Amino acid sequence: MRRHSQLSVLLMGGLLAGGLASSPARAQSVEEFYKGKTINFIIGYSPGGGYDIWARLVARHIGNHIPGKPQVVPRNMPGASSRAAAASMFAVQPKDGTALATGDQSLSLAQAMGENIQFDTTKFIYIGNPNAENNTTAAWHTTGIKTIEDVKQKELPVGATGGSTSS
Repeated sequence: MRRHSQLSVLLMGGLLAGGLASSPARAQSVEEFYKGKTINFIIGYSPGGGYDIWARLVARHIGNHIPGKPQVVPRNMPGASSRAAAASMFAVQPKDGTALATGDQSLSLAQAMGENIQFDTTKFIYIGNPNAENNTTAAWHTTGIKTIEDVKQKELPVGATGGSTSS
């Protein structure tokens, strides 16, 4: 079982909306904006794990699919199950399309459930996910748990890779 197999790529400011006016009469094209630029790809986890591997794969190729073919540089920013990277995207990173980030798939759920986080997931623009899985939970037949209603009435000890992960 892969520990962090889901990858959400976040973008603040709009990848294709970035661009400054080069003159009052003509707006700069997306290609002109990104040509010669570097996009920082913030990876919310430490090197070597599943999120890091997926993010580096995306970083290696995504620049070829952006007009102007900017260089994309992966940068790890581990901490709090990617919450440090998400908070940086929300409050620190430029909002002009030159910063991308990975985030845990459960960030929006955590916010919806009332977790006190330092950013608003509804303000992020999600642009893709290179891997998708269905998360499931199973109980052994001897536990007596057969339905969701059963688990609401009876304790079912479970394990996970971390307290703030989707698993």
